Amino acid sequence: MPYIDYSYYVERTGDDQTPREDIECLLGPASDIIDEIALYRIGDSLEGYNAPTQEVIRKACAAQVQYLNDNGGRNAVINGVPKYSGSVTIGSFRYGDGRLTDTERTGLTDNRFSRWAVKLLHPTGLLYTGVSRARDERE
Repeated sequence: MPYIDYSYYVERTGDDQTPREDIECLLGPASDIIDEIALYRIGDSLEGYNAPTQEVIRKACAAQVQYLNDNGGRNAVINGVPKYSGSVTIGSFRYGDGRLTDTERTGLTDNRFSRWAVKLLHPTGLLYTGVSRARDERE
């Protein structure tokens, strides 16, 4: 089930020019990608999270929909986003948009992931991959 609807997307992004059907077909896949980024901790419902975390998840989902829409729409979901879209090579000089470098820096190199969505989710703890310490029975 999508974390947002079309009206939330338009309210959050201001994009009312893209046809509704082009956005609505991305809502479910974008929510699935956000859940994937969050290591499948969210699931189908935001009910288990407090209101501020729910809002951050919705914002990240809107950012993910916008990213997919800007980079090929439904095709970006299926085939991914080119890693160096916007890069230019002239002779030995190369200029890129930084997408690959930035996603490598965050540790999430899947080019379907919106950098903005990942940055929004950072403070929620949903991206934490560290080791949890089991409680010691003597404590």
